[in-house]
Amino acid sequence: MQHLSRTVSPALPHPCLRALRAAFPQTIPVLAGYFVLGLGYGIYVQSLGLPVWMPMLMGTVVYGGSLEFVLASLLLGAFSPLSAFLMALMIQARHLFYGLTMLQRYRGYGLRSAYMIFAMSDETFSITCSAEGQVSPPAKSDSLPPACIRIKPPAATSHGPRCPSIRASNRPQAT
Repeated sequence: MQHLSRTVSPALPHPCLRALRAAFPQTIPVLAGYFVLGLGYGIYVQSLGLPVWMPMLMGTVVYGGSLEFVLASLLLGAFSPLSAFLMALMIQARHLFYGLTMLQRYRGYGLRSAYMIFAMSDETFSITCSAEGQVSPPAKSDSLPPACIRIKPPAATSHGPRCPSIRASNRPQAT
């Protein structure tokens, strides 16, 4: 498996293009997963008898794929605002832990870190945690968008976890 810290061709003129070229191979499985789940969701919503525009609207408004599946069936039953709110809170509560885990990793990005943590999905969390090295914030003079993060290679003696949520007792032992 290739990692984001691999050497990227210096021939690409802009840092964002270099970042995109390094990140694109990591995102192909996520793209395939989104495609299959989106197709399945569209079929599911149609089988419930909801209009054809409903999956597109819910995909735009609701940020959470698993919540979209639940909301499709909630729309057909008697509406209970409290139960819908509690269901959404329980399903999406895992994003709070994603955010807490990424606070250290995105330090130094200012307000951009808040958006990057807010927009994190299950798939982007796993890719970010599995990336080699540490994320280094851009220099003050850089005008890179938040998507153009730079990865520093790990130190030669680094045997620690890639994701800060892994405790020291869960670290693999060097052999």
